[in-house]
Amino acid sequence: MKIDSNTLFKKKWFKPALFIVGTLAVVMVPLLAYKPPTNTLLLDNQEYVLEIVASSEARKKGLSGRESLAANQGMLFVERTPTVSCIWMKDMNFDIDIVWVDYTKTIRHLEERVSPKTYPKAFCPKLKTKYVVELPSGTIDKHQLAVGQKLPLN
Repeated sequence: MKIDSNTLFKKKWFKPALFIVGTLAVVMVPLLAYKPPTNTLLLDNQEYVLEIVASSEARKKGLSGRESLAANQGMLFVERTPTVSCIWMKDMNFDIDIVWVDYTKTIRHLEERVSPKTYPKAFCPKLKTKYVVELPSGTIDKHQLAVGQKLPLN
């Protein structure tokens, strides 16, 4: 059966359907193509791609609900002003290492191999920091990170 394009364009439902499809395309294409901003961290020639988290909603969620974290990935929380940022393991599915860093990019506090089983405990530094970096469990030990050391964030 051959469809006549002129007949199709004259159908009452065609223009509303075309409008809906066009609107969905305009809205969905950018969402599907969206990739969060990232930063890189180079430790002993291993590059970690850190997803930057700046919004309050994204801060609350963090890595919660994800099934895993690749060996070369992490998350970077950036505070507007230095603050005591606490991290908990709500809805987490894997262990992580957590590094708190001040505005000079100096490590001020570390927590290694933090398990989801620790929830509802919150992990907090004693000092105000500008950044919190969440990395795959074992990264602190692997790269011998320590308080007082500079963290080479870009």
